[in-house]
Amino acid sequence: MKKVLSLFFGLTLSVFGQELAQPAKAELKVDLANVKHALKPMLWKVEKKGVTGNCWLFGTVHVADPRITTLHPAVAKAFDKADRVYTEVDMSMVAQLKAAQVMMRKDGKTMEESLGADLVKKVNAELASISPMFSVKVFNPMKTWMLVVILPQLKEQLGGKEPLDIQLWKKAGAAGKVRVALETAQEQMGGLDTLTEKEQVKMVQLTLDALAEARKQNVDPLKVILDLYLVGDTKKMADFFEKEFNNEKVPKVIAAKFLKGLLHDRNERIANNIDKQISTHPAESHFFAVGTAHYLNDKNIRELLVKKGYRVVRVVKLAVPEL
Repeated sequence: MKKVLSLFFGLTLSVFGQELAQPAKAELKVDLANVKHALKPMLWKVEKKGVTGNCWLFGTVHVADPRITTLHPAVAKAFDKADRVYTEVDMSMVAQLKAAQVMMRKDGKTMEESLGADLVKKVNAELASISPMFSVKVFNPMKTWMLVVILPQLKEQLGGKEPLDIQLWKKAGAAGKVRVALETAQEQMGGLDTLTEKEQVKMVQLTLDALAEARKQNVDPLKVILDLYLVGDTKKMADFFEKEFNNEKVPKVIAAKFLKGLLHDRNERIANNIDKQISTHPAESHFFAVGTAHYLNDKNIRELLVKKGYRVVRVVKLAVPEL
């Protein structure tokens, strides 16, 4: 359950209805499958008059891939020197168990009843292709939108390793750093509760269709995103998400709710909390680790901080590939 929560939102928001992108082409002639860490870090320096401590924004991917969890040297240095480390939500076991309640149904139905027999059959087939231990029955107590989160990332979660955000949280605790959550679990996940049950079921169908299309085209959407992340190409990543939210297969009302609840509202809340933390502790060093999608596209965290008087500058050091 902890991994489900930690993977909830971040770089791979979902793949429902998305136009499948082609695999990323690295700017350097490098075998991305064998690099030890990102070539260009998703790292921004944040400055403001009166703030004497170093402040950093770091874009994460909520996966356990060792190429992602091994930090670029510039990121590792910023993290090590930070007094205070921030993640989207509290990653402690107690907090994560409490957060699980946000996922649970309160309508008296089961997941199977909501989906209907035909869709249950399709979901079961998808789950069986990942692992024979899963069926819709396992998820009966959960809200329907949870399948949109689980299906694209279940294979990754079954790997048994902890994703980047949890590793950062634990590492910060072991080093005696102050750890702060920028949101509650309800704030992080509540955006999908604005969808009607009918809209949630539609999202499940779109997700299944997109996964089937990905297999047909032999394209792994997660690999596409990870390659872009490893290269550090923010423009292509932003374009990737722009296509997802503007895909004609996704009903506009669903796309609008999804965009508002999972990005725009959260970006504003997180930016306000970042400003509050820096203003309250101006002499300390801050390291903010948030899903990379929140730093891209319209109304992103970087843009909102600039409007608050901050200077936000990308760290563009390109690492010598470590193969």
